[in-house]
Amino acid sequence: MLPQYKWLAVATALSAVVLSACGRDVPVSPTDFLDGAVTSARNTASAALVSDGVMRLEVGESARLSTTIVRRTRMANWSSSNDATATVSSGGTVTGRARGTATITARGSNGSHETFQVLVVPAVASVQVTTRTNAMLAGDTVTLVAIVRDAAGALLPAEPIQWSVVSGSAVSVSSAGLVRAVSGGAAVVQATAGGMSGSQSLTVGTPPVATLAVSPRTGTTLAPGATQQFSTTSTWSDLATRPVNVTYTATGGTITSGGFYTAGQVLGSFLVIANCGCGKADTAAVLIAAPAVTAQLTSLTISPKTATVNAGATQQFAARANWNTGATTLPPIVYSATGGAVTAGGLWTAPSTGGTYRVILAHSGGTLRDTATVTVQGTTTTTTTTTPTGLFFEDGFESGAKRNANGFTWATTTNPRVSNERAFSGSYALRFEYSAAPQNEYGWSEQRFDMGRYISEVAVEYMLYVPLNYQHRTVTNGAGNNKFLMLWRDTYGSQKGTWQVGMEFWRENDSLSRARFMSSRWDFDWVTDGFASENTPLIGAAGAIKPGQWNRVRFYVKAASSRTASDGKMHMWVNGQQLLNYNAGKFHNFNANVVDASLRNGYLMGWANSGFTETTTFFIDDVKFTQGNPGW
Repeated sequence: MLPQYKWLAVATALSAVVLSACGRDVPVSPTDFLDGAVTSARNTASAALVSDGVMRLEVGESARLSTTIVRRTRMANWSSSNDATATVSSGGTVTGRARGTATITARGSNGSHETFQVLVVPAVASVQVTTRTNAMLAGDTVTLVAIVRDAAGALLPAEPIQWSVVSGSAVSVSSAGLVRAVSGGAAVVQATAGGMSGSQSLTVGTPPVATLAVSPRTGTTLAPGATQQFSTTSTWSDLATRPVNVTYTATGGTITSGGFYTAGQVLGSFLVIANCGCGKADTAAVLIAAPAVTAQLTSLTISPKTATVNAGATQQFAARANWNTGATTLPPIVYSATGGAVTAGGLWTAPSTGGTYRVILAHSGGTLRDTATVTVQGTTTTTTTTTPTGLFFEDGFESGAKRNANGFTWATTTNPRVSNERAFSGSYALRFEYSAAPQNEYGWSEQRFDMGRYISEVAVEYMLYVPLNYQHRTVTNGAGNNKFLMLWRDTYGSQKGTWQVGMEFWRENDSLSRARFMSSRWDFDWVTDGFASENTPLIGAAGAIKPGQWNRVRFYVKAASSRTASDGKMHMWVNGQQLLNYNAGKFHNFNANVVDASLRNGYLMGWANSGFTETTTFFIDDVKFTQGNPGW
């Protein structure tokens, strides 16, 4: 019997064959035609249907046929229309002889007959697999071509081809020979036809990496010792994403081979670098910053700590605060007293009864407090009462305007003005703008004030910002001095008997100004006894006041003890550096009365004789005035 697949093939081929008898066509079952096995010189059963009603045999292949005529009559006469192509034996065995077609006829003794067609093809001798390329990248496709030939080298284009991957897993192949590269590696694809096979070796390479991205790339801020996990994503030239081996390095801190970063103890900006060794790299920015400090009030101090006043007199108290952040801004405070009356601003009025009383300063809503002790003399006299000491005025301009308090008043001006363009603390500062002017033309921006009291010993403190474009240019037609700070009693000018004290700055070169401290003495002659200093570097990269940053300025002055005494004091600090320590000044007004040796008015910044080529803007913030020696 035929193998099962042979039965199916031949049965299908013969299903269309009909029996012609008695002038009509009668369908014949495929089982009527085949009996036994199909054999060939190559011992293969390859008879197959190539079109409806046609049996296919290779040259040298045989197939024994049986018909209803044979089964009914036990005999039949067999014949071939083309013995050169196919012969048939008396027993019904058909043998392929040469390429071509033939009609096989079986005739019965009663005159009936049956016919069918046979196609004879040469046996497949070789299968060759060709391709336009055998080197592929993952994701590529290529169509393989199978060339089938007989022993004479003739093409057999109609041979059915079976495709398969016989080695490796780098590719897949379809029934039409379409190969798709799946992953890197090697593979062998085979084509089979007529029992013969041919193959093609293929290699699949990995496409190059197109981009390497490290994540997170920006926005990483860490405290010293804190950690951050970094990772990478690689995109290949075929737009696929695949893992890739990465080496991590860092310019600060440490990082593991897996991208786990630990911030170092040095503050600053650093880079994390990922390199895949494939010609691609990426970097991520890391900022190592000190952890944010929660602001806490560390001390609250009242000044003066002790005072003696007459019954019914007043005493001004001031508060000073210190925070763990270094700020000195006052929190909400409240004053109270065990006797007399005290205002919200710290002005205490003594009772009419003599004795010892306490004035208490407390943090409103907090626990810190401080106490001052006041001795009240029992009777009221007409003599001058003790002058209040301590911090009596400060202004951080946080109301968006200049603040007047405790008798201190700012003069009304439009230049300078309060601005939120820049501030040392909070959101506002006092803005001094000097407009651009041609050579030898001056500039002006001046803030005058009245301290509301006559003071023979006063300290002024403020934060000063000098812009980066600051230059002290040359003046060819006069003095090039510019004002910085000035204090006087009642009248500003050169009138005899008026004490004036302050400082200005002169040009050293375009990028450096030097300080000049000055004061009038009791006969109004400006100091000529070695006090005036014109050699101290003040503003510039080589000066105490650095452009482009905030600088703390402190100025302290005290009158001489008498009209002819030489014990007046003038001190100045910038950012904690003492620039002036003068203690032998003849600082006094013309009158012999010590009370007249005092100051009340003044200004910040002021006239700039040199002028400025570009618009130049200074800022002042956190201004404080203290009566007495603040102990700097």
